[in-house]
Amino acid sequence: MTDLKYTSILKTQNDNYKITINEDGFYGLINAQNEELIENKYSYIEYLFEDYFIAANKNGKLGVINAKEEVKIDLKYDVLQKIDTTNVIEAKILKEKMSNLYSANLDLIYSVKNAVIYKENNYLRIYLQDEDKYLDFNGKVLENKEVFKNNTLIASKKDNKWGFIDRDGNIVVEYNYDKVTEFNEYGFAGIKVNNKWGVIASNGNIVKEPIYENFDLNSDPEFLGEFYKVYYGYGEYYYTNK
Repeated sequence: MTDLKYTSILKTQNDNYKITINEDGFYGLINAQNEELIENKYSYIEYLFEDYFIAANKNGKLGVINAKEEVKIDLKYDVLQKIDTTNVIEAKILKEKMSNLYSANLDLIYSVKNAVIYKENNYLRIYLQDEDKYLDFNGKVLENKEVFKNNTLIASKKDNKWGFIDRDGNIVVEYNYDKVTEFNEYGFAGIKVNNKWGVIASNGNIVKEPIYENFDLNSDPEFLGEFYKVYYGYGEYYYTNK
């Protein structure tokens, strides 16, 4: 047994590893036999999964290392975390408004700017101003027709314009829009032209021409007929056509 002195020894979810903190506040790693694996030179270490750890260098930049101290994700990020209940890792460089997403294998999946990531019931949605991307909880890229399995019409992009196709790829709604949403559970989708939103029904008929504006820039609007959803805090919302 190695005689090492630490001010704190922290258990992890893996019985093979314990995180150590020395009197200078630096973090390291020992195994179950208290043998030193990583010397105390990091400003932070947190267990991630398997033999991987989130680590911060002396400048506070975050990345991922393994128990052999091999760098798996460069220590260059301001924020790095595993998205709750998934195996997808989100790493951010705040100054550049850059988000990198890594799979459970620590492979880079997406590198995007100005994105907002939403966790839905069984997938992740990467919201962008001009297009959404979808991932499963292990980081596998999904097509929108895989995500919205019950929808008869699917959003489709061509030459930077949006329309809708059926599940066989036939065009049902022409590519006339700057952006569209997928059809919701009520059978309505948003259609956007010149920064204004309207509504289309799942039969392809226009419910409301694009007249609504001033929506949240971090998400697309949701519609119920000609009415759009408005949130006013604490999970409460209402629908209006004003």
